[in-house]
Amino acid sequence: MNQMYLNEGDLLFEASNYSKAYEYYNKASKSKSKSKIVCFKKGRCLRALYKYKEAIELFNEAIKQDESYISAYNYKGLCLVSLNSECLSMDDFTKAYELNVNPIKPKDLLDKAITLYCLENYMEALNYYDKYLKMKPNDSEAYNNKGVLLKKLKKYDEALDSYNKSIELNMNYAYAHNNKGILLNDLNKYMEAIECFDQAIQIYDGYADAYKNKANSLINLNEYDAALKNLDKALKFYPTGCTVSLNSNGNLIVFINNEYN
Repeated sequence: MNQMYLNEGDLLFEASNYSKAYEYYNKASKSKSKSKIVCFKKGRCLRALYKYKEAIELFNEAIKQDESYISAYNYKGLCLVSLNSECLSMDDFTKAYELNVNPIKPKDLLDKAITLYCLENYMEALNYYDKYLKMKPNDSEAYNNKGVLLKKLKKYDEALDSYNKSIELNMNYAYAHNNKGILLNDLNKYMEAIECFDQAIQIYDGYADAYKNKANSLINLNEYDAALKNLDKALKFYPTGCTVSLNSNGNLIVFINNEYN
């Protein structure tokens, strides 16, 4: 493994340049995918690029090398959720939960928080995020994840603070801009939401969710032609075979029609 390539890949991942990060992780090992760490990092890139099945293969390879690799179980489960295979994902989240008893180290605390969120144990997950962030106060991704959790708990002001902290720590973290936009849209602040989605797209131009979410805000502003253009852009980046519908709140929902078997 070439540590220089691995480090460069990490920097590109933090900058939301997932395609380029994947290329560098590929270079990090002469055998391309034999290291469990490289497998995991490549899998995270592919998940961000909506290549869920390919990501699952890499997480499986990481687990094959280390059956106690908690992070790989968590992220495999998240991919399965995105593929509408929630029942299968529960096996991975449950395995991650069982492996991570009484976590103390920062990485284990973070893994526990992610697992508990996925198991919908939100208050306990919040407790673990708080423990983790006391030890790792500069983790932009963790603040973003905490913001998502706080929104679930309808603690909107705290969620906004968490997203803002994430962006303060890493201006190039597209996920935080997008999630902040979702919150602002839900609070009927449509123009502010669009600014967030535009920022996310500027950072990561293949960000299908951000295009779709921008379309939702435009619909709320009765800008239907612009909304359709953004939805068309989103569908270029989502996996093939997606269907689009409206939920009970009138928001666009993209359903990926390829269950994982």
